[in-house]
Amino acid sequence: YLLLGVMNNTTTSIRMTTAIAAYEFKDGRLRSYIPSHSHSGVYEPAFSKNDAFNKSFGTTSGTVCQGNDSRLSDERVPLSHGNEKHSSTFVTQTEINSSISSHTSNATAHHNNANDPTSDQKAALAGTSGTPSSANKYVTNSDSRMTNARAPTAHKNTHATGGSDELSKSDIGLGSVENYGIATQAEAEAGSVDNKYMTPLKAKYAIDKLGLCAFLYLESEIEAKLASDSAWCERLFKSHFTVPLIFDDYQRSYWYEVVLLEDTAIQELVESSVAMPYVAKLADWMASLTSTYTRKNWLACSQPAMAAIFKEVVGRTIMLYEDYIGVVWINENSAEVWKGGSPAVPHTYNDYVSSSIIDGYTSGGKGLRINKLASAPTGYYAWSADIDMTDVSSIEIYTQKGGYTSGNYLQIKINGTSVYNSTSGHSWTKRTFDVSSLTGVETIELALNVTASNPGAYADFSDICLIKSA
Repeated sequence: YLLLGVMNNTTTSIRMTTAIAAYEFKDGRLRSYIPSHSHSGVYEPAFSKNDAFNKSFGTTSGTVCQGNDSRLSDERVPLSHGNEKHSSTFVTQTEINSSISSHTSNATAHHNNANDPTSDQKAALAGTSGTPSSANKYVTNSDSRMTNARAPTAHKNTHATGGSDELSKSDIGLGSVENYGIATQAEAEAGSVDNKYMTPLKAKYAIDKLGLCAFLYLESEIEAKLASDSAWCERLFKSHFTVPLIFDDYQRSYWYEVVLLEDTAIQELVESSVAMPYVAKLADWMASLTSTYTRKNWLACSQPAMAAIFKEVVGRTIMLYEDYIGVVWINENSAEVWKGGSPAVPHTYNDYVSSSIIDGYTSGGKGLRINKLASAPTGYYAWSADIDMTDVSSIEIYTQKGGYTSGNYLQIKINGTSVYNSTSGHSWTKRTFDVSSLTGVETIELALNVTASNPGAYADFSDICLIKSA
């Protein structure tokens, strides 16, 4: 085809104008030519496009939405906003106030401020709504935790003595344990009560009082104290702790040698009511203590020594030996001879017959009297003592009889055999009996033998002496 027209040449293009349209060849191609103009005809007026021109439809950033986009009509949660943003139908504060005013009487009927919870009750109710669970703290009466058994946590109790819920000894398994108090220092030192408990401190008081630690010495130190320390010796022989150790089978021989060697120790020994009961049973100790006039006199002048000696066969026998026998019967301690026999004097046999201590044959000494009243029942009323006859050849006894003579016999028996039996009255008279044929322990009996009910009488005995075999 041939398109005819007028060719125009510009600096940037070749333009051809025809009757139908105008074209131009620019930038290497042929295109319609639209000259600059300002009119409202076929063409739109020129305007600035900015960023919104020529966008695609879509739901993402940089796209535009169509009229039927669902987001323009769907439901959604409104953002926070004031009531003034609603339509004219929203409730106003005036309407609310008017409603409250018109229902005043009805509200009063349903609430009374007196029933309001206190601040403490409000605090206790905090977080207690809903059904009990691990998220809240209140429980119902049916909750098993209200009644089930469980181990108690650490706690104090009020079961104090004297309290309303005091526990008894049986409640805690101590039914047989006495509820004693604590001993005082004086009670601990005296050892005089048996209804108190001892704490370690009170036990120390008792030990210190006994002086147990005062005897922890070397042998040489002990021997020095026995020779010169009378106060130490006194504590030694009066200690219930040390005395049993002294006379123990394994220790006795040592103590025999060191004690009986020293006069200081002996003088404290014979005054001890703790030690002398041990000594009175030991022939070697008794022989040493009666080996000199001085030592036997220490024994005779000591009531604790005489009381212990005449309760034992060994002590009684050795103490009555003729060696220095005079020292036994020259003081009131000779009464222990009769107290150590059987029955111990004084003694009541019945309402009519009794025994007593009287002045003996030797001045200052003591004798035995068995006395009967008138109308006393017949009977053999005797005092007896055991003596070891092994080294004894004869026995000397002073007797005296008074009162009604007929039917009342002063009688002496040795080994069950009567060696003297007389109704005659007499003043102090020495009787001697041969016992050389006897050996071992035999019983001597001194008696008032009543054979008839008649006026009163008495039989006296004194100054028993054992003559040793040659």
